[in-house]
Amino acid sequence: MIYHGGLLRFFHGFRVKETLQAKYHFPVAALNDGKAAALAELATGHLKGVTNGAALVLGSGLGGGIIINGKLFQGGRRVDLSPSSSNGKT
Repeated sequence: MIYHGGLLRFFHGFRVKETLQAKYHFPVAALNDGKAAALAELATGHLKGVTNGAALVLGSGLGGGIIINGKLFQGGRRVDLSPSSSNGKT
C-alpha cells in the first residue's frame, strides 16, 4: 500500500501489489525507489559483490536503500528527505 504518495497525493492508500496481482495473475513485489535502486545496484551495478553498502537516490527528495550481509535491509521505518516549506507543505 502507498502510505504517502509524496508529490502524487492521489496515490495515498492505493494497493499497488494487490491491484497488479489481481489484474495480471503473477507475483508482484512493491518497493520504493530507494530500495529498488539498492537492489539493482546489488544485482548489476556498483554494489555487485559488496556485502554491506547503500544506494542514495536524488530526485524530488533524497532517499535510498541499505544492503546488509548481501541482502536488502527491510526495516520497519524509512529515512528520506523531501523538500517542504515552513508550514510542512511541498
